[in-house]
Amino acid sequence: MSEPIVGGAGPLHQPAGAFNREGIPRTGEGPELAPARLLRSKDAAHYIGVGPRTLWTLTNLGRVQSVRFNTGGRDSVRYDRADLDRFIDEQKTSGRNGGAR
Repeated sequence: MSEPIVGGAGPLHQPAGAFNREGIPRTGEGPELAPARLLRSKDAAHYIGVGPRTLWTLTNLGRVQSVRFNTGGRDSVRYDRADLDRFIDEQKTSGRNGGAR
């Protein structure tokens, strides 16, 4: 059994490896929580299989949408799972030469 995650204030503050295959946070004890809708940058990058810098580039290019809000002088950026899933679906290719765009 995995060790419980210590610290943080819930699923948004868990490290990227704290999610199971369904994207549900691992707690190490009791029933697993429903997945958080908004993910931090690091977790969102992990979710779509890219590094944080690549995610930031995709965000700046407008290819991945983000949610921004101000938390007392510093902007916070979060990513909606639905937007990340949509991005993944848009990247899917078919056929032999499907990777060429």
